[in-house]
Amino acid sequence: MSVGSSWRYLFVAIDQAALWVFVQFKANKIATSAKAFQNALHKVWLSTARRTNLLSASKPCA
Repeated sequence: MSVGSSWRYLFVAIDQAALWVFVQFKANKIATSAKAFQNALHKVWLSTARRTNLLSASKPCA
């Protein structure tokens, strides 16, 4: 039984402190796929970090 017999690779980055997960499926596990995942992660993380900093800056530290 070979339904959708092509393999997909799951790339995952987990930030336990922020309770944040970034996930992507890739068609292969070569270096260019890993680098593309890393670049996408960096881009998303920067935009998330900016929002987090803006939100935390408006709240007093307790």
